[in-house]
Amino acid sequence: MMLPNIHIKRNKFLLLCCLLLPVITASGDELRKVRVQLKWTHQFQFAGFYAAIDQCYYAKRGLKVELREGNPEIRPTNEVVSRRADFGINTTDLIVHRALGKPIVILAPIFQHSSQVVAVSGKSDIYEPCNLEGKSLMLSGDGEASILAMFRSQEITDIRIVPHSWDIMDLVNGKVDAMSVYLTGEVYTLRRLKLPFRILRPENYGIDFYGDVLFTSEALATEDADLVNRFLTATLEGWQYALKNKEAMMDLIIEKYGYHDSLERLRYESDMISTLMGEGIVRPGHSSTSRWQHIIDTYDSLGMLSRPVDIKQILFQRSPKLSHTQRTAIFLLLTALLALFLFFVLSRFFTATLWREMEHKVGRQNELDTFIKFCLLTNTELPQTVHRRVIDNLQIIDNIIPVAESVTQKNSHHENRKNIEHIDLCSYLHDLVSLTDRNFNEEESRTIVNVPRFPVIVPIELAVPIGLITVELHTNALKHTSAKEGKIRITLKQEENEICTLSVGDRGAGMDEKLFHHKRTKTTGLPLIQLLTKQIGGSLEVSSRNGTSITLRFPLRKQKEKTIGIRS
Repeated sequence: MMLPNIHIKRNKFLLLCCLLLPVITASGDELRKVRVQLKWTHQFQFAGFYAAIDQCYYAKRGLKVELREGNPEIRPTNEVVSRRADFGINTTDLIVHRALGKPIVILAPIFQHSSQVVAVSGKSDIYEPCNLEGKSLMLSGDGEASILAMFRSQEITDIRIVPHSWDIMDLVNGKVDAMSVYLTGEVYTLRRLKLPFRILRPENYGIDFYGDVLFTSEALATEDADLVNRFLTATLEGWQYALKNKEAMMDLIIEKYGYHDSLERLRYESDMISTLMGEGIVRPGHSSTSRWQHIIDTYDSLGMLSRPVDIKQILFQRSPKLSHTQRTAIFLLLTALLALFLFFVLSRFFTATLWREMEHKVGRQNELDTFIKFCLLTNTELPQTVHRRVIDNLQIIDNIIPVAESVTQKNSHHENRKNIEHIDLCSYLHDLVSLTDRNFNEEESRTIVNVPRFPVIVPIELAVPIGLITVELHTNALKHTSAKEGKIRITLKQEENEICTLSVGDRGAGMDEKLFHHKRTKTTGLPLIQLLTKQIGGSLEVSSRNGTSITLRFPLRKQKEKTIGIRS
């Protein structure tokens, strides 16, 4: 047997794979810390980041993300350019900042439309941008380039800019004529207070720009494009999760990020953000190069860019060249896969060798069946001394083989060789009984055989197991009865529906019926009889009244779902 060698070679390959795996994964054990500068305090506007942290999208890519809240004094672009933060959120103002010489790179737009609008009192006479000529407008001074572009496109130049107080009541009380607000925030407050107001939206005047935009520094994008790529991918996955699980995200924002406003406002914000992101229309982070070029051209035509901006330089390319570390990791991974492949091939080879050896031993039963058929077809003389029971290693009882010559001779007088596959069961049983009696040195036969007067023709595949069962039952009766106890009767009957019964009875002491049906016995005879009976689709009945009588019921035709004979 080859089994020990297989185990040795298998262990060698498993050891090789175990040695290579830590090398491949070693670089991912320590998380790389990155900092993200948000535009404002924690709210649903940044739910994608929260989801990516909570669902371990960052951790799976080797990143540990720190989120930094924003306030009116913090400029996200300055934080990223100065490397105090690695990533940030801003608006399309980033194009203006790039024209001013700030080395930033745009990664992806989060909002497909801007949430920044201009709010005016519903009691005022302001209905469109031109009505603000000569009036006051409250702006924050950062992230509002789309609003300024709206006024420039309408050729409005006489507007008095007032620093933003972030108090919506300044608009309500008339301290200012107009105020920049967010559709996701201050608009909700105005509606909740049921105050009259109107909205001037830039996209209604041809300024439909992206809203929140994720960006990083040019230095980081150049030095570690792989890190940037991993961060971007995890963030967008986080947004996909957040949009599909809004209620769970709102609970997370309240419990973990200290959100103090009402749940109703948070739910309003989440619905507005779904609209601004184009949920159900485009995937989070969808970016169009032609749309970015249009935004650049719009800013340039309105005189808002101090110098030209090259779109190829400002947009991050998500397919950077592989770094040396990545190439090394891929090489090691391919090596491990090759080792696994060789292990699989060798395992299949040695396993196939084992199976061939086993099939050779198991196939001896098939060879015996074929040998019996061959003898019947060629009229070969067989030694009549071969008559014994089944022994180890799948050898069945050979005591039927001596009958083959007799059966062949009988068939040769009545049928041609084309019909030799079928024999008369009546004659077959007579020959078997006579042979068994001679092997027991019986001077006078103690066995009476009762068979129908007409031939009972059965296939050879069915005759062989019936003969085995008959020999076992007959031998057992001869062993356990004496001549004084009377004759042994073997009776064959053909019933309706092509069913036959074969009974073997004696007048001996009888046997325990429970022992006959018990699965575990010390002898091989009973298990053999039960196995052969099952294989020919038959059934057994035993009676111990006035001796022992065992009856076998079986169909005359071979059943398709059964296998006649012994198979391993």
